[in-house]
Amino acid sequence: MLSWSEMYGIQRNLDFCATSSFKDLSDAYATDELPSGTPVLSVPSSVLLNSYNIRLNEVGELSRAEQFLTKLSEPLPLFYLFVKLLYEYSMGDQSPYYDWLNSLPRHYDTGTSMTPTCYDCLPPLAATYAKIERVRYINYQSAVKTIDWMPEWVVEDRMICKWIFNVVGTRSMDLGDGSGERVIVPVADMVSLEEFQDKLSQISLQCMTRKSIVYFLNNRPL
Repeated sequence: MLSWSEMYGIQRNLDFCATSSFKDLSDAYATDELPSGTPVLSVPSSVLLNSYNIRLNEVGELSRAEQFLTKLSEPLPLFYLFVKLLYEYSMGDQSPYYDWLNSLPRHYDTGTSMTPTCYDCLPPLAATYAKIERVRYINYQSAVKTIDWMPEWVVEDRMICKWIFNVVGTRSMDLGDGSGERVIVPVADMVSLEEFQDKLSQISLQCMTRKSIVYFLNNRPL
């Protein structure tokens, strides 16, 4: 992942390192003291997976799928990311995102993988959200079948569709500008915030520009 990051212009503070060549940033560490406010990662806009840009410039005709999902009140920004990554997957090693996709977890324990018996074992609120997630996955899979330019083999592969849906659901974040658009930030998406709270006092998004997203250390020095 480190060589892929460098190839596509992702920059990091030279004192900011991680084991397994950035495959798992939860094992991040510093080779020298990094004070609070230090920029540690800069991800150029050309690498970002942005639902707004995907809709405008990066995929083909989606009107039938959009109409289908709008009637069901399903969020479109997540669907645009789903479509984009499904197509990138279909390109195999010809996709510029191949190395990043290949580095991601293969298994997700989410609502999409649950059965009615699983829901019965959950607290009511958790079961409700798990069911919503599973229904959304089913609706997205139905919608993507209306896209003529998407390779049929990938559309019909439920395991791949479910995997991509989980990638989008677990690695995307709201842009935070009130638009509802979502973005995936390759490499930075691998940060485990839960584990980072003690190690780095969290790496968080502090500055977003048209050229890049920059991550800084918060609160305490590393």
